[in-house]
Amino acid sequence: MASTADLLQGLTDLRLPEPGAAELVLALGLGLALAGVIGGLTQVFRQRPAQVPFATRIEETRTLAPPHRTVALAVLLRELTDRTAPGPQPWTERAATTFGLDHAVRAALAEGLYRPGFALDPEALEDSVRRAARRAGA
Repeated sequence: MASTADLLQGLTDLRLPEPGAAELVLALGLGLALAGVIGGLTQVFRQRPAQVPFATRIEETRTLAPPHRTVALAVLLRELTDRTAPGPQPWTERAATTFGLDHAVRAALAEGLYRPGFALDPEALEDSVRRAARRAGA
């Protein structure tokens, strides 16, 4: 009977062949298939955030102090304007022309929300945002 050393003697010169084009294509294909499966599974199990109705978002601003409420309502109006009437003009101009904002709201927004002494009645802005949301179907 041959010893283990004798059996391994002939195996020392064995070499694996270099991978060819077929092996590389197979490896690439398997990698892409695995990536597709993982991507598909993440899409299936990913939680999607619940879409909050626009009217609810407007109602939530009522808990804020008047200056903060005005800014929050303006953010909602800007979001609605960008979604409904995209364009190169400033969002305040697009909102005024698209939603027919009343003169006081239009003038106050054009002057700027963040300037010192800014005072826009949040109720008037909320009315404008509600009318804009109805026109936009939000």
